[in-house]
Amino acid sequence: MKPMGPGRCLLLFLYGAPNIVGCVLGLMGLGLYFAGIIHDYWLLIVVGLYAGGWLATPRPADQELRLSHELDAEALRASLDELLASIRHRVPADILARPSA
Repeated sequence: MKPMGPGRCLLLFLYGAPNIVGCVLGLMGLGLYFAGIIHDYWLLIVVGLYAGGWLATPRPADQELRLSHELDAEALRASLDELLASIRHRVPADILARPSA
């Protein structure tokens, strides 16, 4: 498998749950500043809220594996075969039957 490009890694970071939670908390800090509740060290508070949200957000255990490589056709086929094997005993046989070409 080939590694992902920097553009795709950036998009995965931006759309990831840790970044979104950090941004929401950072925006809450800015709201506190503009509401006049915090005055001194507001920038440190906003950065701290972002960092706290980013660090506290749980990540899936297999996230590193998914982020480190793009799926090629063979890996995708192996994942689908694994999925079919896991549901084989829970669904009727006619659902699993392959259509004739």
